[in-house]
This record gives sequence, C-alpha cells and structure tokens, in this order.
Amino acid sequence: MRAIYSQILSSFFFSLLGLQIKISSANLNIETIIFYRCLIGFIVSYLLILFFFQKKKYLVTHNFKNQILRAVCGTLAMFFGYKALKFITLAQASTISFTKIFFVFLLATVFLKEKLSAAKISLSIVGFSGVFIISSSKLPEANLGISMALLGSFFVAMGIVLMSYMSKKDETLTIIFYHSFFSCLIIGIIFFKKITFVSVENFILLLSISLTALLAQYFNTESYKKNNANFIILFGYSRIIFSILFGYFFLNEIISVNQFIGLIIIIITTLTATKVKEK
Repeated sequence: MRAIYSQILSSFFFSLLGLQIKISSANLNIETIIFYRCLIGFIVSYLLILFFFQKKKYLVTHNFKNQILRAVCGTLAMFFGYKALKFITLAQASTISFTKIFFVFLLATVFLKEKLSAAKISLSIVGFSGVFIISSSKLPEANLGISMALLGSFFVAMGIVLMSYMSKKDETLTIIFYHSFFSCLIIGIIFFKKITFVSVENFILLLSISLTALLAQYFNTESYKKNNANFIILFGYSRIIFSILFGYFFLNEIISVNQFIGLIIIIITTLTATKVKEK
C-alpha cells in the first residue's frame, strides 16, 4: 500500500508541476525553466546528502551508465513535455502522458523480464481509447502539442524502466542527485545560448518548480522500489484528476464532454486493473 500512496502523491506533485510550468512559460522559455529546475534540484539534493545523510552511501551509484542514460531520457521528456503545455490544456497533457503505459509495458517486458498478460494488453487498449477521446483535436497547434506530449511520454517510459531497475540497488536520493546533475549538464551544453538570467521574482517561481519536481521524483522513485512497474504505473492515473482540478480552478480550463467521457473510461480501466492484480 505504501507504494500506491507514494505513486498518488507523485501524481499530485507532477500535476502541480505542470500548473507551475504553464504559468511560468508565459514569460520564460522552456530551456531556461528546465536548466534552473535541474540546477536547483542538484544543489538541494547535494545539500541534503551533505548534511543529513551518509555521503559515501548516497553519492555512490551502482548504475553509473544507466544514470547518464536516464538523464538523457529525462531531459528529452522534460523538453517535449513542457513544450506541449504551451499548446494544449493541463488536463490534455496529463492524459496524453498516459500513453507511456504502452511503452512501459513493452519496455518492462523486454528489459525487466516482467510478464505481459492478455488482461494487461486488453486494459491498455481500453485505457488508450479514453486517452484518444480526450486528446482528439482539429486545431494545428493542439496537434503539435499532442505530438510533443507523445514524444515526452515515450522518454518518460524509458526513464521509468531505468528508474525501476536502478532503485533496486541505489537509494532514491542518489537517483535524484545524479539525474539532476547530468540533466543540468546536458541541457546547459545543448541549449547554452537560450538559457537566460532571471529576476528575483522568477527565481522564486523556479525554486518552487524545482522543489515540486524533487518531491514528485522522490515519491515516484519510492513507489517503484521492489514493486512491479507494470502495476504501479496504473495508479499514476490519479494525475489526470489532479490536473483537471488544477486546470479548472487556476487556469479556467473547461472540462469538455470528451474529457469527461475519457476520464471515466480511464478511471474504470484503472480500477479494473487493480482487481486483476489482486486476483
């Protein structure tokens, strides 16, 4: 049960992060947001290890190459995922992100040797029908946002599989530390010319974004420790509910009939999947 609660808390903070990104992107470019988010995350995680944990234990990783690979996937996931928020609603972005479940099922089966049952395949198809209903759009900008969200979803799935593997040997804070460090280097090198200095007001907002992201990462990593990735990912659907609520109350985003129908389908799929697991 702890893993389930951790995943739900992770979903809450990821939804809150999406809201913060959408607000801050009005006056800051995405490259700057990602860079400061990773830089602050690196500093905070390092200070935590330095003053509150055993440095030798938490600064040593048993998955050095995978840490770099996960940082690459994480950087690409952030770039496409954050960019998508400029063109589609918070609820749409969060819902489309759940196409990652197909990638996770496939990748976890190939690399983690987890079994892919007929029930999981069927439930994934039903769940995707809900995603399709919510994300359908005739607007060119929305379609661009949907494409970016799908790309981001793929790289998120890669990161989830890598994290699930690494969490068996590395501490959660160690994974967060190396992810922030390598992601900061990657985004700094690739988008050096686009990263700008920020005002005190914007820095406070970026600090808030970084802390929210760290909490989301922490609970997400905790949820996959010693648990089946194919099962835990299903509880991440609670992120859709949080995103719709945040979008409605803070961004005046209206829940359309399509979104409501898709949401119901996804919730039913999640609950059914939970019952299948219990059996």
